[in-house]
Amino acid sequence: MKLWNDIAPDFKTHKVVIFRNIFGEKYFHCVKMLDEKYADSLLGLQSQIEILDSNTKSFLDGNPASNVLLWGARGMGKSACIKAVIMPYLMRNSSLRVIEVSGKDLEILPLIFDNVYSLPFHFIIFCDDIVLDRDSGLYGSFKSSLEGSFAKKPDNILIYATSNLKHVVDESKNQLETNGGIDEMMSLSDRFPLSIGFYPLSQSEYLSILEFLVQEHLKQFNITDSSEIMKNIRQEAINFATKIGNRSPRTAKDFFNVYFHEIFKTSSC
Repeated sequence: MKLWNDIAPDFKTHKVVIFRNIFGEKYFHCVKMLDEKYADSLLGLQSQIEILDSNTKSFLDGNPASNVLLWGARGMGKSACIKAVIMPYLMRNSSLRVIEVSGKDLEILPLIFDNVYSLPFHFIIFCDDIVLDRDSGLYGSFKSSLEGSFAKKPDNILIYATSNLKHVVDESKNQLETNGGIDEMMSLSDRFPLSIGFYPLSQSEYLSILEFLVQEHLKQFNITDSSEIMKNIRQEAINFATKIGNRSPRTAKDFFNVYFHEIFKTSSC
């Protein structure tokens, strides 16, 4: 396989690689600086983290494990959850490898499968933000890669995917009002036996995450009381989320970053 021979990464040296397909140039980028996320910093996601962690541990222990779809509103921490679960295993498990593949490059999956199934590693293929058109070539390719081919699903490969859509398929685009269309859509989501939902935050949950960010900043100044700051910025933070139309961990972080100086201008820090 000439393409694979030309671009294959050295998995003995690199634990995380990203497949790039830019202006027709295909290659694996070997990640040297990881975007480190840890479970204790992801508020409100403990149940999702526990489910994903249990599946990951089972996989690495050589026990049955499932492909996973993490779905829900944008900015809810789906990809951060995957990173937070995987990170400790990357640090201590010498057999774990991660291959990140963009949603637009899913046709590379069969090539990856064919070439890594015999390697002495456990591979998690991370596919972020997938939205498929049922009439596109990617849909069939992705579906058969997950399950349905004559080839047995490799025991050392799992797919962890995220999508804003519960069934991955863009329902409005494909007009899935017929029973056949609905069955076809479900046949793809059924290939993810483990489906984990992420739901919009309540106002109190959103403000709690913002307060956590404020408190983390205050720690460096040995300040423990954030109540006065939160009182001053509460309404502005609510208005910020309303304008964006999304109460999420990402929105809380964006508000903190955008209004950082304003948040702390009346504080001693």
